[in-house]
Amino acid sequence: AGSIIYSGFSPDDTDPAAKEFISSYTRRYGHAPDEFSADGYDTFMMLASALKNGGSTRPDTLKEAIIGIKGFKGVTGTIEMGPGKEAARPAYLLKAVRNGGKTAFLIVKSPHEK
Repeated sequence: AGSIIYSGFSPDDTDPAAKEFISSYTRRYGHAPDEFSADGYDTFMMLASALKNGGSTRPDTLKEAIIGIKGFKGVTGTIEMGPGKEAARPAYLLKAVRNGGKTAFLIVKSPHEK
């Protein structure tokens, strides 16, 4: 306990969009989402945005729409497509602490912070 770790998401995030996602996910599945659930959600929403903005399902048009994504506000933070065509976003920094015999992860820095 006491270690600082990197994560792509925290179910304790207080950002309004993240809170709505966490609440909806928990109601539907009976447990809080993990990093992979949040990443999947953001990926799907980015694809939906690219389809809408690109105006076509043609592979070349869709590819260019995805590459052109800038400042996408996801539940995991603001996502940008980088020059190497990779998605990039700031990380969460979490601190591991002991809590009643279990390890809890407290948010030290959220990608939603300015």
